[in-house]
Amino acid sequence: MEIENLKKAIQRLRQIMKEERYEKEENDEQEQIRTKWKAIRVKMRKRKTRRRKILQR
Repeated sequence: MEIENLKKAIQRLRQIMKEERYEKEENDEQEQIRTKWKAIRVKMRKRKTRRRKILQR
């Protein structure tokens, strides 16, 4: 009886750990996308200011 309960508890823990790992991977992907777009925005801003400076001369 105790062994069965332990086995079930271990299975539950493994399932929870798997789910957490998937959530973490998804979060990492979202974070990568966010940082990628941040970098693109910064590049665009730099280009804009460069154009302005050239036009002011």
